[in-house]
Amino acid sequence: MIAMDFIENPTPEQRAAVEARVSPEHRALIEIIAKAFAPVVRQCVQRLIDPIIERLLAVEHRILEIEKSGVKYCGTYQRALGYKRGSIVTESGSAWAALADVPEGEHPGKCATWQLMVKSGRDAR
Repeated sequence: MIAMDFIENPTPEQRAAVEARVSPEHRALIEIIAKAFAPVVRQCVQRLIDPIIERLLAVEHRILEIEKSGVKYCGTYQRALGYKRGSIVTESGSAWAALADVPEGEHPGKCATWQLMVKSGRDAR
């Protein structure tokens, strides 16, 4: 963390900037206070950002899984099979995409997990 690094390990330039503006007595007092509060501040900030980091890692993992899988044509719909999100099936001449994982028996057009992609033509071709 940048703020904590400045307190715990200031660069020569940072130290010179502080020394130019603050008397030695006040500098010593400021350093004591800053070093005393640094662990508390670090802990508070860490508690705040840890859940955000966990959430970002979960989202990153989810995006990688989605990008890895893409869409997959699974042939003609079979009610005895379950389908993963992104699966494409044909049924009665229409093409359907699974918007989420679909348990077995959920027929395209009869539930919200399937989205019609291509409607069958006059001859269902």
